[in-house]
Amino acid sequence: MSKLKVSYISYPLILKHSFHLAHGKRNVTPCVLLKMEWGNLISYGEACLPPYLKENPDSVIAYFESINWNVFNESAPLDFLNYLNNQEKINYPGMAAVDIAIYDLAGKLMNVPCHEMLHIENKSTPLLSYTITYEKDESVLLEKINDAKDFKQLKLKLGTAYDKLFIDFVLKNSDKPFFADANQGWKTLQEAIYMTEYLKERNCLFIEQPFSKEAYNLSCELKQKNILPVFADESIATFSDLEKYHSCFDGITIKLMKCGGIKNAMKLIYFARKNNLKTMMGCMTETSCGIAAATQIAPLCDYADLDGAHLISNNPFKEIILSEGRVMLQKKSGTGVERTQFSIPETF
Repeated sequence: MSKLKVSYISYPLILKHSFHLAHGKRNVTPCVLLKMEWGNLISYGEACLPPYLKENPDSVIAYFESINWNVFNESAPLDFLNYLNNQEKINYPGMAAVDIAIYDLAGKLMNVPCHEMLHIENKSTPLLSYTITYEKDESVLLEKINDAKDFKQLKLKLGTAYDKLFIDFVLKNSDKPFFADANQGWKTLQEAIYMTEYLKERNCLFIEQPFSKEAYNLSCELKQKNILPVFADESIATFSDLEKYHSCFDGITIKLMKCGGIKNAMKLIYFARKNNLKTMMGCMTETSCGIAAATQIAPLCDYADLDGAHLISNNPFKEIILSEGRVMLQKKSGTGVERTQFSIPETF
């Protein structure tokens, strides 16, 4: 009888361009890669850890080491996710890594793609957006705009002192539809109303996370102004957040790293749809492993912001190919992710 073998490694993700956000600038995103082996089957997961998350590689690895991997049962692989959700202390990015690897392994054990296992119609994702952050150097901004050539929609990261200059420069050099992510950068309702009206005049689709994640009252007030739809990102990470605060927003951005993986993300999607909220399947700066997993359930959402692997220069998995700005669900078993040998030690 096979025994589940588990290994993991810290693997910092190097960004192609620096990320200039409301709360700082970075060139690297910490990440922990997870590998599971069952007989001759191998599956992968990842925990991506941008600075605003409370977890880090050490805490994720400690979480992995606290897990009783012997609970895994080949005949009911997804039951392992119930075990994870019933733990007293949950590390959500770590749980996401395990969840992704378990779904990948379960699909391979059943020889079916994850979306088929989840009874999700085999169709394309919504149009994917490409994230552009501010740069003072206009030549670098033009590079970023050019990097988005295979995408049909843009996401502009706002919340700096140069928002209007940034917006107008991008729109001068691109005619693609766009939405704006303030990344908790706006401080007052007056500022948000002014900027939202400015964006509406330029045909922005919606606003994501205008205020600090705890400022639910301000988000409610901006929503009530009915200028543009207001989406939550950091304000709503888990199902309990959504239950409490869904009325403050018009939509939510769901990320596997925030909620703990595919199983929990689907719960968020169905609750949001039942309560008339729009949904966007989002991501961190991730490898193709996390993106492939999110893609399996992205057809359930209204929008898809799954460009994370395109933003890094050391992706250790094969890049997911776009067709007309979308990802078509593949027939490969599991999540469909395929490893390359880029910079990962052979021992992993």
